[in-house]
Amino acid sequence: LFAGLPPPAPPAPSTPSRKKKRSDEDGLVSGSTAKQPRSGASATFVEEIVATNGTWLHRSVARFGLKGILDTAVSDQDWATYFKKRVMLELSEAETVAGEQAEDEEGSENENEHESIFTGATWPAELGPRQETPRLHSF
Repeated sequence: LFAGLPPPAPPAPSTPSRKKKRSDEDGLVSGSTAKQPRSGASATFVEEIVATNGTWLHRSVARFGLKGILDTAVSDQDWATYFKKRVMLELSEAETVAGEQAEDEEGSENENEHESIFTGATWPAELGPRQETPRLHSF
């Protein structure tokens, strides 16, 4: 078929260039490795949430420092439930850390070993009389 010669080698497939062409508009020299700031995703959780005073959303934003994009489908009752559950978790964590610190106080040289952001958590007056908080257990 090929007159005793080996068949010709097929041409190597060309690999498409994956480099993004940069224009002069972005202010960088073509081929620069400087990172460009991401648009959209990085700013998602830094947007301030605007809420009407007196709503559970406003209380949640103020107490927990919530930021991001607000889902308008969440009702004020849902925010009240969220607020209460999150406070219960904070207080439970604070009690757990306080208990662990008391147990470890005898032999521990590092006082900040179990430092928690919830250590100063208090029951909010908006929820009425304080309820029993379940204690978290460390396993």
